[in-house]
Amino acid sequence: ILKQLTRAVPEVADFPFTTREPMPAMMGFEGVQVQLVDTPPVVAGQLEPWMLNLVRTADAAMLVLDGSSDDAPGECEDAIREFADRKTRFATQTGFDPDSFAVVNVSTLLVVTHSADPDCQTRMDLLRETIDIQYPVLFVELEDAEAATMLAKAVFGMLNLIRVFTKPPGLPADMTAPLTVGDGGTVEDLAFQIHDDLGQRLKHAKIWREGAHDGQLVGRDYALRDGDVIELH
Repeated sequence: ILKQLTRAVPEVADFPFTTREPMPAMMGFEGVQVQLVDTPPVVAGQLEPWMLNLVRTADAAMLVLDGSSDDAPGECEDAIREFADRKTRFATQTGFDPDSFAVVNVSTLLVVTHSADPDCQTRMDLLRETIDIQYPVLFVELEDAEAATMLAKAVFGMLNLIRVFTKPPGLPADMTAPLTVGDGGTVEDLAFQIHDDLGQRLKHAKIWREGAHDGQLVGRDYALRDGDVIELH
């Protein structure tokens, strides 16, 4: 996954444990840079404290099930239970669990690789027999460029971010370098993200978006959408 989605060149082999320590790399998605961290596999009874902390503080996680391996369902189940035993749950959203603040939920995508294997679906069904999987599942053949693009889009989607483009007055927007704010973020959120002083001095903004008047005047609490072009005043 890291090799296909980033420019990193990790060691890849047909045997386990080729990844022995965390390897970070940057994934580009429509002008946004997302950091991915490849980790060693989780073995039952051997979850390192640093691995637990890495997952609990991440914005999202990808669980990987090798669709061509008979061992994959059991190994994936072991990993899920190892984290659950330490109050870390793979879930649909990231944040503290509403029933117990000791439990951290992490937004998760289960990626099933080698999806063309004839027994891939059977192996996924075996995992579902033991684990109630509520989060999204994506079947991919990573050698397929279209599948890799689909996976990158799914990864970005887990982050609940929108892309916003800014423009100086009287000049065109730079459509190659978007800023990101949380889904549901406002003009004020964007201004403070750029600089505290701008957030405090902001009076209004102009917006360009599909279905709106070009240069429409909006206030600080105006909700942004993905792809908006904003001029701050």
